[in-house]
Amino acid sequence: MKLKHTFMLSLAAAGMVCFTGCNKDYVGKENSHPLFAKAVSYKTSQNYLKAAESYEGFLVQCPKSAKAHRELAELYADYLNEYVKAIYHYEKYMDYAALSNADRQDNRRIIDGLKQKFYEKFQRDSGQIPMSQDEKDALQNQLNGQKQFNAKLLEKYKELLDNYRKVVEQNKQMRDQIKAYSAPTSPRRPVTKTTTARTASGTRTAAVSGSGDVIHEIKAGETLSRIARRYRISSKALHDANRALIGPNPSRIRVGMKLRVPVRGTAAAAPAPKKAVEKKPAATGSNANTGASSAKSGDDVLADADLME
Repeated sequence: MKLKHTFMLSLAAAGMVCFTGCNKDYVGKENSHPLFAKAVSYKTSQNYLKAAESYEGFLVQCPKSAKAHRELAELYADYLNEYVKAIYHYEKYMDYAALSNADRQDNRRIIDGLKQKFYEKFQRDSGQIPMSQDEKDALQNQLNGQKQFNAKLLEKYKELLDNYRKVVEQNKQMRDQIKAYSAPTSPRRPVTKTTTARTASGTRTAAVSGSGDVIHEIKAGETLSRIARRYRISSKALHDANRALIGPNPSRIRVGMKLRVPVRGTAAAAPAPKKAVEKKPAATGSNANTGASSAKSGDDVLADADLME
């Protein structure tokens, strides 16, 4: 009953096609029709189902094209395993094509073979005959090939996923670098209150609260070594603390320049007072000149020692 029903559907479809109009201009010139050309393109790209649909669409407009029927018969028989449709189109091909007796006999043998395949497929699908060993081997080979294809596809997917993760990580690193470059180079220093104190010599100094540093304004006649000695620190420490201001040469200081004195604790904030130098009575004669040339104050001796450093 199932086979009879299938044949009836095929005959009904053939009847509907026969009653449609045919444009005889395309018989023998099928390649100029867009649907036929599209079907050829699909078949070349091995998209056999789309090719069959395009050929069927062409036959709706020109059902007496023997070439289109032959193409459909081969598609259904060799690639789509639609044996009933293949038999129908082989029959139509024989009706519309000018064939010799030998060619008709060849087509009849093809049709008989397709009928045999259809019956075997029908019996196998209905469970009437078991699958042969060759068919089982062919099916197993097809399954193994599909498994290998799936494995290769999975490897390709993993490779693409790893590349994607690497790109994401590179983008993150680039964003971090851009943020680092756009950030300010030095943090803003908090505003601190300053206190002023008057030294014994009358010089006003400003001590930065919390940091222990002192701001000293240079007066006329002062050198870097003398200022360092007054605050009980080394000349090198004072120079290093103000290198950005006065540069590598410690002698390049000028009146009015404000130096930062890195003292520790509040006790060292005030500079050491100068020692009072006793005035001796002026000597007379050659002794006076000799004493004037040889006598130096304590500050001058220490200043000379600093300059020798």
